[in-house]
Amino acid sequence: MLEPDQRDALLELTEICKTDPTTDWLSENHKIRYLRGWNWNAQKAFEGIIAAEEIRAGYEADRITREEIQSCINFNCYAHLGYDQCGRPVIYAKLRNIRIADVTL
Repeated sequence: MLEPDQRDALLELTEICKTDPTTDWLSENHKIRYLRGWNWNAQKAFEGIIAAEEIRAGYEADRITREEIQSCINFNCYAHLGYDQCGRPVIYAKLRNIRIADVTL
């Protein structure tokens, strides 16, 4: 359960997100994750969301194929969790499973 000031920050972020089509689809849980990361500062959380979306767009993460990341998959550190509301794949990196000794550059 959110504290009153946290609820206010969530409402503020929700209003800010409505102004941008790249963020107006975000779930409440997604917004709360960013708010926690930015100490419940709605403006900074929004800027973090925008930066993350720009990185995803720049890397074309929605176009990555299994073949392109097979060597990473072999490390047993990634899990495909499904798709977000825009149809983009959701990949979770379990970095504790990676063995640095197996990494070749």
